[in-house]
Amino acid sequence: MNLQEYFVKHNLIEFGRRSGNGGHLQGHIMQVVGEEIVKFIEDFKPPKRLKNLKSNPNFKICLPCKMKGGEELESFEMSNSRFKEKVYRIQNETLKFLKSLVS
Repeated sequence: MNLQEYFVKHNLIEFGRRSGNGGHLQGHIMQVVGEEIVKFIEDFKPPKRLKNLKSNPNFKICLPCKMKGGEELESFEMSNSRFKEKVYRIQNETLKFLKSLVS
């Protein structure tokens, strides 16, 4: 179940922002989904164990504007009572990691 994909496909994230919920629509829906999962928790199977886990991956942080194809991305600031973050709007751009970041 990929709710993020569904929200993007149906423009629900933007809808939530414009409806006066400040983007909290997705949080409410996730709460409802969680409540429904709890009702049927006994029907879920335990996850399969992953094989060949020998080490943690090495993660690097890369801003979209620093990626190939992201030089002209529109950015804006979003904030609430707890966070203030710079956000990049990605619509039809194709972003690629710089070779210096890929190991």
